[in-house]
Amino acid sequence: LIFFPFVIRFIWGIVGLFTTSWLKDWPLAWALINKNHPFTAIVFDLTGLCLVMGIVLALVRGSQADKSRTPGLPSQDRLALALIGAITLIGFVLEGMRIAMTAAQGPATYAFIGYGLGKLFMTMTSLNTAYGYVWYLHAILTGVFVAYLPFSRMMHIIMSPVVLAMNAADQKHHNSPTS
Repeated sequence: LIFFPFVIRFIWGIVGLFTTSWLKDWPLAWALINKNHPFTAIVFDLTGLCLVMGIVLALVRGSQADKSRTPGLPSQDRLALALIGAITLIGFVLEGMRIAMTAAQGPATYAFIGYGLGKLFMTMTSLNTAYGYVWYLHAILTGVFVAYLPFSRMMHIIMSPVVLAMNAADQKHHNSPTS
């Protein structure tokens, strides 16, 4: 619930980047980067919701594990989980603010969390000013998380796929007829 939403959003972004660069006439290319497109809106809200659920479950599991943790073993990296959670929750707030500022209707309703929050922001004055500050907070927290990641216990989300790929390549090399 934490890893796969990141993977889905990463692949979504890469496909969106390449299709809008190379296949400019393909309508689906622009749907990938249109946050108000129904499919994009629902995928982004579902992946964000999965992240929040994964963080809550990880914190619950970690607090239960703390009671039976062997002395000397490191505890759960709550800072990394808190950063991911804050980034995700602020992302939902930003989405709601964007929907409120643009008065997006119709397809934007598929962003069920963002649209619900957007309804709360509809009457807010000086939303444009607040949006900038919230966006910078979101960006700063993202930068802090990326900078902290190599020092966190969550480094395995980067290293595990790399190690698996290296082991697969090594096994393929050792099983080749020339070795």
